[in-house]
Amino acid sequence: MKHDRVQAVGTFGGSLFHHKTRNLMPWDGLIVLMNGNGVTTMKQKYSLAALLVGTLALAGCAGFDATSGDTANEPLENTYWKLVTVGERQAVTIDEAREAHLVLHADDARLAGSTGCNRMMGDYERDGDRLTFGQLATTMMACPGEVMELEREFLDALGDITNWQVEGENLTLVGEEGEALARFEAVHLQ
Repeated sequence: MKHDRVQAVGTFGGSLFHHKTRNLMPWDGLIVLMNGNGVTTMKQKYSLAALLVGTLALAGCAGFDATSGDTANEPLENTYWKLVTVGERQAVTIDEAREAHLVLHADDARLAGSTGCNRMMGDYERDGDRLTFGQLATTMMACPGEVMELEREFLDALGDITNWQVEGENLTLVGEEGEALARFEAVHLQ
C-alpha cells in the first residue's frame, strides 16, 4: 500500500508549527505536542476513533466561555440565602446552631429561616424590586451574647428593608436611604 507524504502547517497554542511527515495513513490521527520551550513534536499512529473522541470533547467545550463573567442571577424567592453581614457586622455561627439565613417561599409569601440562634418565620410582600416584611416571629432560646446581638440587628434590619438586589449569588437587602442593611450569599443545599 502506498503512503502519502503530508505537510501539516497551522497554529497551536498561538505558535506556528510546520512539519512534514511521511508514511501517514489516511485514517491515522495527527497529534501536535508543544513543550514549554515552544518545541513542537508530532505523534502519529492514533486511531481515527481516538481522534474523533478528542474532537468531540473539544467541540463540546467550544460553547462554554469561562472568561465571559456572565453568571445568572439567583432568584430572590425559593433560594437559601446565608447571612454574610448585617450593616458592617460579620455574621457569626456557633457550634450546634443553625447559621443565620432566610428563605422566601413564593407559593405563600412566607419567610422561614434562622437568626443564628432562633428560628424565625413570617410573611413578606414583594412588588418588583420593593420588598417588605410583616411581623416576624421567633423562638425564644438564649444564645451567647455576640449571637444575640447579631440576632437583634438582623431582625431590626429586616424591619427596615424596602428594596432588594441580586447580583449573581449575592443578595443585598436595602433600606429607605439606599444603604445596604444586610448581605447574603446563595447556598445550594445537597
